[in-house]
Amino acid sequence: IPTVEGIYNISAGFEATEVYNSSVSEIMVLTVNPINDTHDTNFIVLSDDNYFDYFDSEGISTVLSPSGNYIIEIDEINNKNIQILSGFNITIRAKEGSGIINNGTIFVNGIDDDVESVIISGLTFNNTDDTAIEIGEYVSDINLTKNNIFVDGGSKSTGAYYSVYGINANGFITSMNIEDNNVTVVGTASYSYAIQLGAYDASSNPRDVIIKNNVIVMNGTARSGMIEGIYLDWVINALVENNNVDLCSINDVYVYGIQIADSSYLSIAEGNTDIMSPHNILITSNNFTLNSEYMVYGITVLDYGCDSSVNEYGQAKRNMLDLNTTICDNIIDAYSGRGLLGIVGNTYNMSVFGNNV
Repeated sequence: IPTVEGIYNISAGFEATEVYNSSVSEIMVLTVNPINDTHDTNFIVLSDDNYFDYFDSEGISTVLSPSGNYIIEIDEINNKNIQILSGFNITIRAKEGSGIINNGTIFVNGIDDDVESVIISGLTFNNTDDTAIEIGEYVSDINLTKNNIFVDGGSKSTGAYYSVYGINANGFITSMNIEDNNVTVVGTASYSYAIQLGAYDASSNPRDVIIKNNVIVMNGTARSGMIEGIYLDWVINALVENNNVDLCSINDVYVYGIQIADSSYLSIAEGNTDIMSPHNILITSNNFTLNSEYMVYGITVLDYGCDSSVNEYGQAKRNMLDLNTTICDNIIDAYSGRGLLGIVGNTYNMSVFGNNV
């Protein structure tokens, strides 16, 4: 586990190799397992014309094997979803020259039966209010790569807490790679998230997460609320690297480039003792351009250091973990009409160096 001089090396799909330079003394290695998409057990090209040959109106397959081992190539589908609720070695990818989903969501959820080794790649989502990709409990080895996501949020509701997402993951998720995607979220929704990994009510912490080389653009016109480029809650072992995040709001909206949050304190007190606070996180070489007429936060870390234990009053004990958070070599260019904080933390055991704010 890295100390102040430490750095993380995370390899997606390959054996991790140790890399050293003059400032590196220790290395943490995460590996997202390789996924083989050359299997030929099942292969379909999906369009509006044949959608109901394979899926029901809820997006659950009526034909494909529940155990997985299939490839779905998307031609173009409109106002239709795909739900993956079980199975291994599943690929959903773009048909060459197409791969368009208009007002549809791909759901991957292993709450009833584990889901493992999933690729979602090369697709173009054009959604109004609907999340493009949603990941739930008990999913492992999932790769979201080279997708183009556009979400226009706010037309379904003007409620004070209405939320929209580009990629929304929530639950006990292990080995997730989000890389080389373009995510754009616009509109009047009060709460907008490009990439969100939450964990409240999850059975355990999401862990071994890579968010790398993504381009995130958000332009909010809500009167109040929040815009967040990347939001991670409870995560253990995470690399956030080389993302370009450009966020703008014209009104009284909080803007967060990236936030590491910790709702474990409340969940442990409610009886979930299989979770703990986020730790082992590296945020490096990202570029943030942030604008709001209200408050702006570049990189925010809220971390109580809970290790699942409780005191005599049933409250989660704090400051129990070596958090090992590192924030280095990021660029933050921010404007606020009210006030801004470039890098802020309610935490401890955090290393911050080499940033340009």
